[in-house]
Amino acid sequence: MVSSLSGREFELGINGIDVQIRDRTIIVGARSKLRVLSSAVLNGGFVDAKSIINHQVPKNWKNSDPEKFLRKVISRLNVPEPVVGMMTAVNVRNMSISIENTGVKVVAMVTAGLSHPVSAGDEIIENRSGAGTINTILLIDGNLTDSAMVEAIKISTEAKVLKLNELGVRSIYSGEAASGTPTDSVAVGITGNGKVWRYSGSATFLGIAIARATKKGLEAALAKGRLWDEKGLT
Repeated sequence: MVSSLSGREFELGINGIDVQIRDRTIIVGARSKLRVLSSAVLNGGFVDAKSIINHQVPKNWKNSDPEKFLRKVISRLNVPEPVVGMMTAVNVRNMSISIENTGVKVVAMVTAGLSHPVSAGDEIIENRSGAGTINTILLIDGNLTDSAMVEAIKISTEAKVLKLNELGVRSIYSGEAASGTPTDSVAVGITGNGKVWRYSGSATFLGIAIARATKKGLEAALAKGRLWDEKGLT
């Protein structure tokens, strides 16, 4: 189990879920499998997973087969499989953890870099290695339908965009309000406990918790990374 590994550990208050940082890798481990929906590099889509990882790579890192690379990381760290895997060039020790509990516990774990903010629909005219990335892992101690999990991804993304707009982040291409970076990734994992949630939009207690946790998590991650100062982005 991940909890048996040496490293920096975090308490989320969700039974059966362990989180730690080891060897530049955030490792979320579950005693029972989590139902996960993600846009992750490794095992994206719907997966029943034992672990979710967010692995830090060098800023100028390039690899033609990121899935194979992540599988080597998983093997080296002995992470229980199946694994949903993300990557970032952001220092993972600057991860933020935001917890909301409005009838169901929602945890947002965010790593954030803003060296390459864009607005959805921009024409990307250059290929930057190690571009800033916003990775969000949402853990929900509840039982969501598949459609509610899709809606959870939607509401979290909306909240991310709102926070970026609130902070005044602009696209480096168009100058329009930024909606993220070209390499952002998001995952939502559910424990399956409790009542079934058929909806998780902005009119639900669950959606409110997801949005609040995402906003707080993103702002805290940016502050930890010292990516924002009075002159703008660094």
